[in-house]
Amino acid sequence: MKKSEQKTILALIDEATKYEELAIPIYSSHLRSTFFLSGLDAKKQKTIQESLQTLARESEGHIVLLKRVRSLFLKQLKKA
Repeated sequence: MKKSEQKTILALIDEATKYEELAIPIYSSHLRSTFFLSGLDAKKQKTIQESLQTLARESEGHIVLLKRVRSLFLKQLKKA
């Protein structure tokens, strides 16, 4: 594999990690604060909030997996 391809793959992994990290605060806080002005009833707000919490947890898991993929990729490159 060419060095440029290796750098591209690492950059894509890093970019995906960055987007996951940026998504968590959006799921966790920004949207939650808009409920105050939304006019949605409490039951709908709770359902949406639970969904956002699920997305935040899944993003945290994605970050862990992406870091693991990056580490494994680097180890594989060192073996080659």
